Amino acid sequence: MKNTQRVVELPFRVKRVRSLDELNSVARIRQQAYGRHLPKFAQSLASPELADFETDTVVLLATAKQDNAPLATMRIHTNHNKPLPLEQAVTLPEAMRSTPLAEAVRFRVVSGRSGGGGGGGGGGGWGGFLCVLCGDEKGLGGVWGGQAIEKAF
Repeated sequence: MKNTQRVVELPFRVKRVRSLDELNSVARIRQQAYGRHLPKFAQSLASPELADFETDTVVLLATAKQDNAPLATMRIHTNHNKPLPLEQAVTLPEAMRSTPLAEAVRFRVVSGRSGGGGGGGGGGGWGGFLCVLCGDEKGLGGVWGGQAIEKAF
């Protein structure tokens, strides 16, 4: 049987944020994105948030391969050491309370830039950004080990 899988080269890389300069880029993306609809709230996003520094979080940054410009960001929380932020508002079913979980928040795309193959909002190539966690048989283990996150698309 012939392999019909298709390899798609995306015009951006996704990496785990590891420096204050990268976190400041993330803060600028968030501030710009929220500023369009919630200008007062956006003012509070001028610098990295406390949650960006927590041990149970990973902040991702997508940058353009062409010019290394910041394109998109997302923060992922896990319940490794404490409940997810979502659990402040929702009681999880009993079966989920002892299961490793993750919550993705603050997914934002730079206005006017496309991830390739789609409009600037959230379509097209951004599926690759959202699937950065896919393909690891250990699930989120790849995130915390840095394996899936460091992969360049």
